[in-house]
Amino acid sequence: MVELYVDGPQERNTEFDRASFLRPEQAMEIEWTDEDPATGNKRFVRAAKFARRWKFSIRFARRTNWQDAPEVTRAMWETLLDALERRYWRREGVSDDDVQQVRRILADFRPPPTINDSEDSPNPPGTRP
Repeated sequence: MVELYVDGPQERNTEFDRASFLRPEQAMEIEWTDEDPATGNKRFVRAAKFARRWKFSIRFARRTNWQDAPEVTRAMWETLLDALERRYWRREGVSDDDVQQVRRILADFRPPPTINDSEDSPNPPGTRP
């Protein structure tokens, strides 16, 4: 394919452009069901990876719109890691980097602080024990 530019005609490799556009590792979605911690009802959870970032969404019925997850729990990350590891061995578009990224996130995971945590601590914030 030849395209015209201001500087003159130039060759463009369309096969490379098409292959990079359709790469499966650019976007990935994994879905599962679990129990809503607040109500105990069944909910659908989706983890979508795009541009090296994971985004979690939830919905409570099948044919409803996805909503951003208000809080991402450790259990959600562990379920995602389990699904990635199973897909990795079946060669379903999961790379070593995907698995390692989620493992690092889990290693660094700290639950959000609650109001009671700061009151119960023996040392005030900013001081050392």
